[in-house]
Amino acid sequence: MKTFKLTFTALLILILASLAFAESLPDLEVQSVICKKGRFYFTLINNGPGPLAPGWVALANVYFDGVKMGHVDLTAPTTTTGGGLDAVGGTASYLVSFYITAPVTVDVWVDFTDDVTESNEANNWTKGVKLQPCGDVPLPDLVIDQISLDKKCYVNIVAKNIGLGPVPDKVWTVHTPDSSGVYLYRNSKKWGGATIWKFDPAKNLKYSNGTATYQSKLRVSGTESITAVIDHTGKVTENNEGNNKKTVRLTCKAIEPEPELCKWKILNFNIKPKCYNVPSPNEPEFRFSYKVEFKSRCKPVQDLVITLVVKDSLGTWPKPELNVSALTSSWVNGTTKNINWSGERFILRKVNRNHFILSQKNISLSRKIRGDIIATFRAYAKRATGLILTGEKTYIYKECQKKRLLQFPHK
Repeated sequence: MKTFKLTFTALLILILASLAFAESLPDLEVQSVICKKGRFYFTLINNGPGPLAPGWVALANVYFDGVKMGHVDLTAPTTTTGGGLDAVGGTASYLVSFYITAPVTVDVWVDFTDDVTESNEANNWTKGVKLQPCGDVPLPDLVIDQISLDKKCYVNIVAKNIGLGPVPDKVWTVHTPDSSGVYLYRNSKKWGGATIWKFDPAKNLKYSNGTATYQSKLRVSGTESITAVIDHTGKVTENNEGNNKKTVRLTCKAIEPEPELCKWKILNFNIKPKCYNVPSPNEPEFRFSYKVEFKSRCKPVQDLVITLVVKDSLGTWPKPELNVSALTSSWVNGTTKNINWSGERFILRKVNRNHFILSQKNISLSRKIRGDIIATFRAYAKRATGLILTGEKTYIYKECQKKRLLQFPHK
């Protein structure tokens, strides 16, 4: 019985403390929503038993016909009464730059980020307030901001609303042959265009400083005069009707096509290796000669890179010591001198034939080999985006192991 009394007392103290805490909290609530001076205007009141805490922050979201218009900083009201929202019973009013140009249903969500702890969190939503346009509404002003060419010389148009007012919704909701849009002229001759609702479905042009891009199918050849007119059918009432047109001269610079990438095929790869029984039979010296033949179905115009990679079966990569003076290269129907040796690469400059033979004699390796010899030739076509593998052939030589000049370890 004694335990029960203690538990009951503790519970009672907790309830009383919670009630005392709730009595000290504010409660933000929408008092009114109206149209004022053509814009959205709403008033909040602190209905709570307590004031807002010092340094408080809060935001409110505003929706027109279910579409989020943006948020309002509740710490920056247009006017206040009774000490503002900081005080119990105080109010704050906000004249927002959301213009009401047609009948609209408004929703307001106060403190949607829950920055303020309130005595009642259930009354932060105000929904379904119907408003009519009021007062003088600023007008939009549509202009052609930019006319340019893309990489393929197609004309792109950037339209912009430089006015303070919004473009009416009917521009997007009413689809007719004379809907507001952008019309193009090519060398003063009519070409065609597109409606705003088609190239700007996100309604970026609706509000002040909004822009939208029309990517046309008009392709410029050489130098041409291009004129763009926005709202050429006069469907939008604007602040300035005289700035809807812009004319520029555009030049399409010839774009050189990227050379065709010829795929090289390695036809023959003959290697003549020789093992020398040097002081240590476990590490014989290795020399070889080779002849490799390349062929392509087309005549390339890009550089050809040929790579020779040599390794043994244990993964050692001995660098070939190539005798450059012994290097011979020839076309099947002629000889080329445009060949360079760099490290492990042969680079053929400006290859313009499709049948090539490369050979070299008496190549020694810079270090002793262990295991089988694996030599690989790779042919690449070189282009601006990098090296692209076009052919490869590998030769594996086991003669040293067969002659037992190398004791190959088996693990």
